[in-house]
Amino acid sequence: MKHQRRFLRYCPFYVTQAKDSDRNTCSCFDHDNFKMIVDRLCQKGILLTNSISELLETIVCDPTNQKCMYRLCTKCCYNEVEFEGPLHDSIITWEQWERIVVTVEEKTSAKYQKIEKSGRTADLLSLLNKKLDAFS
Repeated sequence: MKHQRRFLRYCPFYVTQAKDSDRNTCSCFDHDNFKMIVDRLCQKGILLTNSISELLETIVCDPTNQKCMYRLCTKCCYNEVEFEGPLHDSIITWEQWERIVVTVEEKTSAKYQKIEKSGRTADLLSLLNKKLDAFS
């Protein structure tokens, strides 16, 4: 306790205690993988935005409506992201977190590593729509 009080006494004024309301994002591997796909497609000019929230708004009627977000709304349940730019079937590369098993001195453990993936642009766009549907 003594160290904590000393830290609080000398803590710079701009360092504040985090609140639950400050956290509006998730940094799990699924979200990070999805964000890397969106960023890559935005870099290539296929998507106009790299904001996941803005992408969600393009496929649902009302992001605050539970039926829309669960994809049960009859108006928007079949919507998909519309793509801009060149949609020719070229090869595209992106990064993804993958779980790999490492063996060191007869002991195995799992860790996550960022792997470069490549595939057809059409397949990546299809994957994006599936993941976006799950994210809603």
